[in-house]
Amino acid sequence: MSKKNSSGISSVPTFWFVGGLVVVSVVLLLVLDNYWITVISLAMALGLFAFGVDVLQWAGLSSLGHAAWYGLAAYGTAILTVKLGWNPWLAMMAGIAMSMAVAAAFAPFAVRMKGTSFLVITLAFGQVIWGLAIKLEKVTGGSDGIPGVPRPGSIGPINFGDPKVMFALM
Repeated sequence: MSKKNSSGISSVPTFWFVGGLVVVSVVLLLVLDNYWITVISLAMALGLFAFGVDVLQWAGLSSLGHAAWYGLAAYGTAILTVKLGWNPWLAMMAGIAMSMAVAAAFAPFAVRMKGTSFLVITLAFGQVIWGLAIKLEKVTGGSDGIPGVPRPGSIGPINFGDPKVMFALM
């Protein structure tokens, strides 16, 4: 007999689906070379980004500035590692914290908006961040970005520079 979840749907298909994904992931790790593992890992990371947009839409909010938060954290991390020589792990945490701080400052304006107004204010914010990234070329590298961002190092025996470890993390 199968168990039912809160909506009355059997949880067995979900169990088999997740189990199948785990098996496919292990097989991919064993048979693919590092190039394809990296490509799939990047696709999964962007899928997580898209999932964030989807969650907002489930809440009835459509955001056109979602990439601004991603970009703020990425630029913060890149600037701290490349230009200021920070440890990549600390720089990632600081980049995320910076993005969260800007989001906290932006939230009081956005939270009052509904429907099209929310869409427009998130679009405007995204465009402001994009414009700053392009205009502050000495800091951000303009449309070329910041080259040479180092990969995070190891934590104990786990080497996060290895594409297979990053794939497993996703």
